[in-house]
Amino acid sequence: MRRMAGARVSFLVAALALPAAAAEQKVSGGDTEAQCKRAEKAELPLGDRPDAKATAALGGCRSEDLYYGISAPADPVRARQCAYLERDRGDDLVFGGSAMLMTIYANGVGAPRNLEVAIKLACHMKDVATGEMWTRVANLARRKKEQKPATAFDLCDDASSGLMAGHCAAHAERIKGARRRQRIQQLASGWSAADRGALDDLRRTAGDYFKARVDNEIDLGGTARGALQVEEQARLEDGLAQALEHLESKHALPGRARALASEDARLNSEYKRIQAATDTALWGTVDRAGIQKTQRLWLKYRDAWVALARRRYPALPSDEVQAWLTRARSQLLMQFPTERAQAEKTEAP
Repeated sequence: MRRMAGARVSFLVAALALPAAAAEQKVSGGDTEAQCKRAEKAELPLGDRPDAKATAALGGCRSEDLYYGISAPADPVRARQCAYLERDRGDDLVFGGSAMLMTIYANGVGAPRNLEVAIKLACHMKDVATGEMWTRVANLARRKKEQKPATAFDLCDDASSGLMAGHCAAHAERIKGARRRQRIQQLASGWSAADRGALDDLRRTAGDYFKARVDNEIDLGGTARGALQVEEQARLEDGLAQALEHLESKHALPGRARALASEDARLNSEYKRIQAATDTALWGTVDRAGIQKTQRLWLKYRDAWVALARRRYPALPSDEVQAWLTRARSQLLMQFPTERAQAEKTEAP
C-alpha cells in the first residue's frame, strides 16, 4: 500500500529516475537516433555463440543468474552463451538475453568489450519508455569514448519509468534473496533433522503469508506497484532471517513486546476496526476481503513460528514469541487508515 511504504519506494523510484533525467537534458532524440543508425551495422560476433556442447549443458539457463551469481557463483562466459540461447528462445525484454548481452558487451565481462554491439542492442529495446531508451543509448555512447569507465554499466542505470523501477527492484531482490537463503542455510546446517523440518514448515507458511501480504495489502493502483510489492516482500523476508540469526546468537527475539494479552487486544481492536470500516477507498486497491485472507495465513505463520521456537529454543516462552509476532502484525494493520480513526486521532488532546 502506497501510504505504508511510500517514502521508501518513492526514494527507490527517484533514485532510479535521477540518472535518466540528468542524461535526457543533454541528449536529443536526433543524437541518439544517429547513434542507433551507425550501430545498426554492427554484427553480433558469431564466435561468441555457444557451441553444441555448451548449448546442451545450458538447458533452461538464465543469463541474469549466471552473470550476477544469483543462484551459483558468477560465470560471465556461460552467461554470455546463455544469453544467446535466450534470444533464440524468443528473448525477454527485461534482464533477458538481449539486455544481458548489452551489459556483457558494454562492460567487456564475459566477452571482449564492444560498445557498438551494446548500442545496437539498446536501440532495439523499443518497448521501454522512449526517453529511457534514448538515455541508455547516450550512456553507452559516452562510455564508448572512455578507455576505462569509472563504473560498470547496468541496465538499471537509466531506469526512469515505474515499470522499470519494479523490474530493477525485483532484480536487486533476486540478488539479495539468494544471499539471504544462503545465510539461513548456513545457519541451520548443524540443526537436527526435526529442527530443520520445523524451519521448512515456517518458511513454507511464511511464503504463503508474505505472498498474501504483498498481493492483498499493497495499493497496486500506481505505476510503482511492482517496486512496492518487491520492497515489502524483501522487508518481510529480511525480518524472518534477522530474527533467526538473532535467536541463534542471543537466544532471544529482537525488539520488545508487551504481554501477549495486551498485544492480542490491540490486534483484535485493529482488525475489528478494519472489518467495520465503510471508507475503504482510503486503501486504494486493498479491500477487507484481502486483509481477511492475509490475516488467516498470518495465523498459520504465527503457529509455525511457535512450533519452531518450542523445538529449537525451548527456554523461550511461547507467549513471548506470539506477542512479538502479534505486535508486528498490529503495526501493519494500524497503517490502514479510516476516516473515523483519523478523526479520533485529530480530536485526541
